[in-house]
Amino acid sequence: ELAYTPPPLGTRADDYRCFVIDPRVSTPFPTAAMSIEPGNRAIVHHAIAFMVAPAQADEARRLDDAEAGPGYTCYGGARVTPAYASGLWVPGDASVLEPPREDIGYWFPAGWQLILQVHYNVANAHGEDRSEVVVWETPVPIGEVPRNLLVGDYDFVIPPRASRVEGTASGWFTAAGTADVLGVSAAEGTIYAVTPHMHELGRSLRVQLVHPDGTSQCVLSIPAWDFHWQGVFRLQEGVRAAAGDELRVTCAWSNPDGSDTVTWGEGTSDEMCYASVALYGGP
Repeated sequence: ELAYTPPPLGTRADDYRCFVIDPRVSTPFPTAAMSIEPGNRAIVHHAIAFMVAPAQADEARRLDDAEAGPGYTCYGGARVTPAYASGLWVPGDASVLEPPREDIGYWFPAGWQLILQVHYNVANAHGEDRSEVVVWETPVPIGEVPRNLLVGDYDFVIPPRASRVEGTASGWFTAAGTADVLGVSAAEGTIYAVTPHMHELGRSLRVQLVHPDGTSQCVLSIPAWDFHWQGVFRLQEGVRAAAGDELRVTCAWSNPDGSDTVTWGEGTSDEMCYASVALYGGP
């Protein structure tokens, strides 16, 4: 277990750090979910756990060895490819995303390791962090691997003193058996969870399923966004997304007291607009 203390505010407010974790997996095992327990919630902005093959883990360790202290700088991702995002923590999220059935999940391959990317913000607090990754094993063999469609708007502009600015983004569902295209399309199925994300200027977020005939269905609506109370939303009833349906995400922000223009970025003072839906092939 390693402890890490981000640099003080005078250096920079946002610090993106990656840590290589070897769970010493000698035999593949079925995995239902992966969660993250932040050690110091006052400074952890968000955290992502990536699964990587041995070659990518070795590359990440070389990056670690090249920098002083635990971990290495990794703004925007794990800095090795491929790296498969498998666990997420954001403020307000204390739940584990369980799949709809025991046989839905993925295999954790022998020899694979984890890279934990933690975004720290020390604008209002500082100190040491000991965040952890928890891997949840399923008791039955894996019959289906869930998939996701992530849709985001990266081109919005929020002017100073703006009372309301909206941004939209869309992705599409294709016929079963077709390959997913990252950030563009996913094969049809049943949506069972939604993960939305904005920063502190966010005011509302809506996720809709728009059908080819022009009608729409609400998947998730957050009319009063709170950055400190967000997470993965598990739907009480699955929403069927058929081939030809559009997944539309609409975000709204306000910047009444701001003196600077705000655009997309990973820093706390920047903004974001995205939603990821998890789905499986069943009805």
